[in-house]
Amino acid sequence: MFAWKWLPESPRPPYAYAQRPTAPSRRTIKQALWEIVERPSAPAHRVIWIYVVGMLALNVVIGVMALYFKDVYGVTEQTIGYFFTIFGVVGVAHAVWLVGWFNQRFGEIRTMQMGPSRSSWASP
Repeated sequence: MFAWKWLPESPRPPYAYAQRPTAPSRRTIKQALWEIVERPSAPAHRVIWIYVVGMLALNVVIGVMALYFKDVYGVTEQTIGYFFTIFGVVGVAHAVWLVGWFNQRFGEIRTMQMGPSRSSWASP
């Protein structure tokens, strides 16, 4: 409900050409998933795989963070909830205010383009 109210999708620009594009052929979710597995290097599929790896990494970091805080700072089962609350609030604030401000100022496409370019990934 929060995302629906505070993070609405941007309105789509009107088509620059007279004809609307034809709808893609209908396929099942199973077919779409198999296509992603079958051709992982396609641009859209690569984005999906990057997202999957990122989400898995985030889930691992949360568990490791709890163990690290326990060993280094003496955080207990009763106090670890504060850390998760802080990280959640910062994540929501980041999505609502910071990303929203960048999107309004520069537009969604330009905001995404401001991320690291491929040439900077290869740099030593």
